[in-house]
Amino acid sequence: MPDELRLAHRAKGVIGPDEPLTDALVAAARGMRAGRGIEAAARMLDLAAGLTASDTRRGRLRLEAAELLGAAGEAEAARHRLEVVLDDPASGELHVAATLSLATLEAMDGAPAVAQQRLTECLTVASPERAGAVLARMAVPLGMLGLVAQIVTTAEAAVEQTKPESVESDVATVVLAHAASAADEGRADDLVGTLETRDLMAAIRHDPLVGLHVGRALSIAERYDQSVSQLTRLIGALRSEGARASLAMAYGALGETYVRASRFDDALVCLDEAVALCLATGQRAFGPFWLSLRARVAAIRGDDQAAAADLELGFAISDEQSTFGARYFLLANAGLAALTEGRYDDVVGYLGECWAFEQVTGLLAPQLARWHVDLVQAYAELGRPGDAEPLVAHLTAVAAAPGASRWTRATAQRARALSCAHVDPAQAQQLLDDAVSIFDPEIDAFDRARAFMDKATVAADQAEREHARTEARYGFRRIGASAWAARLQPSVHSEEIGRLTDAERRVLEEVARGLTNAQIGRRLHLSTKTVANHLYRAYRKLGVSSRTEATRHILLRGGQ
Repeated sequence: MPDELRLAHRAKGVIGPDEPLTDALVAAARGMRAGRGIEAAARMLDLAAGLTASDTRRGRLRLEAAELLGAAGEAEAARHRLEVVLDDPASGELHVAATLSLATLEAMDGAPAVAQQRLTECLTVASPERAGAVLARMAVPLGMLGLVAQIVTTAEAAVEQTKPESVESDVATVVLAHAASAADEGRADDLVGTLETRDLMAAIRHDPLVGLHVGRALSIAERYDQSVSQLTRLIGALRSEGARASLAMAYGALGETYVRASRFDDALVCLDEAVALCLATGQRAFGPFWLSLRARVAAIRGDDQAAAADLELGFAISDEQSTFGARYFLLANAGLAALTEGRYDDVVGYLGECWAFEQVTGLLAPQLARWHVDLVQAYAELGRPGDAEPLVAHLTAVAAAPGASRWTRATAQRARALSCAHVDPAQAQQLLDDAVSIFDPEIDAFDRARAFMDKATVAADQAEREHARTEARYGFRRIGASAWAARLQPSVHSEEIGRLTDAERRVLEEVARGLTNAQIGRRLHLSTKTVANHLYRAYRKLGVSSRTEATRHILLRGGQ
């Protein structure tokens, strides 16, 4: 029998206080945490709490057990223990720490208003040295409630009021880097430079959302390699401990980093993990963030049904919990999904709400949700360039400010080109050439391909238009953005369809219904290999390279 199990049996057979056995249980719990036994370690601490004669020690052990259970994703069990600590007069000195943990669990489970009120009340009784920690935890409920302007203020106060080189100071610094960068990307690079000397593993044990703060701050600063490196290292350590709650945030942040860097395959792996962990560990309020990003990737790749399903679930959760911060990101990615499908009125509806949100709460960095240029494009497609002028002015101002990101500078040029393309195609072409030269060919592959696609519509020279079209098609296909590659073939000529054999046409019609090769084979009484051969020949005749492009090609023929 393992020593830990033997010790647990011994503890259950003891009646009355036993401090030596309590010490042994606590020591065993410390060792178990490092071996993916974080939940089992919490149970050992529960046993230890029942064997100590010290009220103070009992409260500390319950608090530590609650924190471990919260990290393991056992939110309800953690909340029960925290409420016991808060109700115990003998644990008065632990009330601030217990309140911080309980408020975090409440915010992550969809009660940000309750969490904010709890922290506000706690701030009035916290000692000066603990006030900074309370202020740092304010970021989560404030962000979910959409009170973005207050996040930076409270984060700055948290940094000022925490002891330098303490874990509380590290947490406050990480929160400030995220909050301030989201409000002003010009500060991002300087702020993330302060993270390099921080003990992020200690910080994430103190606050499970540290992974999210780190990942987003580094991504806004366009330090993608550093973000991937740090988050991957955190994920490895968290997985070894079984800290599923913190793991959800780290996976989500890594997935977001990959989306920004146009690495969609890697993004989906991480976002699948983040969605599953959030919904399974009492962090339902964060599900919409990761669902919206997964929908973005699905839309780019032409999986309209998957994108719609993720957005529907995300909006349902956000509306149920009134988490306006999550709704902002859902709207941004719903706008891109609608733009991909050419539903421009819907784009205006979704992204117009994002713009209204910022007018009320304060303007945010264009890098944060990356929706401004999509709304500009929708207005241009609808023949309403005047409505896009405030957005273009905002992008231009941010791009001209010191420290503006590469992505924002290039996107501002593209937005200006979209707004003037109808009156001055030559200027639009020059602006698009500038945008293409600024975008990174690898990291900004998706947006760079979109700029080439725009250029293909305004270039005066036929050779330039064809070159831009080729670059755009290659750029989209290279990252799997087949839905956007399909947009480069808006018309279906009868001679193209006429080159298809009857068998190829029948197979493509089944593809357009969403069937797999195996399903098509069963339906048409063909082998899977024969279906694949028909598709290969049909792709070459139509000049497409994927099921998505072929599907849209066939559907456009009938105006569907």
